[in-house]
Amino acid sequence: MSLQDSEPFVPVGEPTPVTIFVHVFHLEIWPEILADLNRLDFPYQLILTGPHPQSGLALPYNAADIEFHRTENLGRDIGPFLTAFRKTRFATDICLKIHTKRSLHRRDGENWRRTILEDLLGDPDKVGRTVTLLRENPNIGLVSPNFHLVPVRQLLGNNEDNLKKLFEIYGIDEPAADMSKALFVAGSMFWFRSGAFSLLRSKGAAVEFEPEGGQLDGTKAHAHERIFSVLAELSGFISVTTDELTRRDDDAYRTLTASEKHKRDIALFSQRREALDISPFISPPAPTHQQHGLPRAQQLYRQVYRKLPVGFRRMVRRTLRLPY
Repeated sequence: MSLQDSEPFVPVGEPTPVTIFVHVFHLEIWPEILADLNRLDFPYQLILTGPHPQSGLALPYNAADIEFHRTENLGRDIGPFLTAFRKTRFATDICLKIHTKRSLHRRDGENWRRTILEDLLGDPDKVGRTVTLLRENPNIGLVSPNFHLVPVRQLLGNNEDNLKKLFEIYGIDEPAADMSKALFVAGSMFWFRSGAFSLLRSKGAAVEFEPEGGQLDGTKAHAHERIFSVLAELSGFISVTTDELTRRDDDAYRTLTASEKHKRDIALFSQRREALDISPFISPPAPTHQQHGLPRAQQLYRQVYRKLPVGFRRMVRRTLRLPY
């Protein structure tokens, strides 16, 4: 993967502890993200990646500093992120990774992106609260959108071989990773603590992504999507959803020692593995002959399913023993 760094933009403020990574591939989606960024009421540093010239991008007025990495279209949003995370001059603790997701093979692709971005970036008050709680809770390494922290075992798809290759690159012992219980963030957009991804900086350059061909599954990008949370865990951190993070916003939790917080977090995390709510946008990868569109019955099922109350969806899944 090649990298062309532009000259850094002139800072408009002091360095901040928050950095936002945005991969801009679909230019038509950038204004949607730009509007959310412009509503933030705290300073942040922005890192933009993508194959397009920086001159084609309008910039947020409130970023304290901006860095641009011109990257080839290899590894979808993940390849450019690995490059920027390794090359950036910003040294920050709390970060956000998002991208201009389209999912053009799906009829609900636009709604899926909007749901994720609304949860992670759409509400300035929620964003500020997320940053505050991440500062207060150093055990947390990754924060997923709600209903997007899902079991790898149910959504492994055609990625097992590439996962094993990634284990070799990152020096991961497969039994230690315990992929039977591992979770991943579907959609690969999340808040994270930079210390949770130290292996990405030291070894991520060794990941070689395939040429882009519109693949719907089975690439190193799909496999890497399933390993972010594993890397955080192996570095001693836990992964939670945005709603789970807000449960730490109470006086009782704040009175706990760091050790007590960690024990409680691990207990909650273990329970979460046994009772996951999964977004109706997410399903096991379709067989090859269905890759150009979901069966009509499944599309109708999803439309009806996502209108049901969360509690009722959980009851249906448990009664019928559905994986999603």
